[in-house]
This record gives sequence, structure tokens and C-alpha cells, in this order.
Amino acid sequence: MEQLVLSGHGVRLEPLEARHAGDLSALVDAGMWHGMTVPLPDTSDSMAAHVERLAGVGATAFAVVDTTGTEAVAGVTAFYDVAHAVGRVEIGHTFYGRRWWGTHVNPAAKLLLLTQAFDAWGMTRV
Repeated sequence: MEQLVLSGHGVRLEPLEARHAGDLSALVDAGMWHGMTVPLPDTSDSMAAHVERLAGVGATAFAVVDTTGTEAVAGVTAFYDVAHAVGRVEIGHTFYGRRWWGTHVNPAAKLLLLTQAFDAWGMTRV
């Protein structure tokens, strides 16, 4: 899949890379990660492994950057199980630092992803 950068509504979704690992690992804690199916990635190395794992399952993952202030990395979201032939894609593997819970970040990121899926890719099911 192509390297997408999606921007608007106070966020930028840029391709998730190992260089984001340090910023992302600082956002997670055991309480927010409780119930996740992968180990807590609370160090730069463990987050880099998490980033690699997402790529390994075929996810098109994004670092979510809050563009309303300091350009801080706020979290991660992804497209996965993309099936262009049947017009279907899933959105998930999402987490945000507690600072961004209840803010514009998640609705804005999901609007960008849904717009890409439906309008640009012509998906019929997300």
C-alpha cells in the first residue's frame, strides 16, 4: 500500500516508523494498556518492536500528530485487513496518550481514515 500522509482537523497521520517509538513509549502505562493482546510497549525498544509487529501483520499504521500546538505525537491508529477486491478495510490498533483522551484527536483521525477509505479508495465497508 502507498505511503499515505493524511492531514486535517488538527491532526496529521504520518507513516508510523521506528523513529516515533520514543515519543510513543512515553505515552503508555500499564493501566491504559490493560486488556490489550500484546505486551506493554513502555520502552523505546519495546515500542519499536510493536511498530515492527504492526508492519508484520500488514497494517498501514500511522503516528497521529496533534497539529494544534507543539506537533506532539499523540498516538497510533491503522488500517488493516485491507481487501480492495471486496471493498472492505478495518480500522484499529489505536491508542492515544491520556493527555489526548476526550479531545479532537480521535474524532479527527477517524474522519481522515474514513474519508480515505470511502472517498479515495471506494470502500463499501469499514
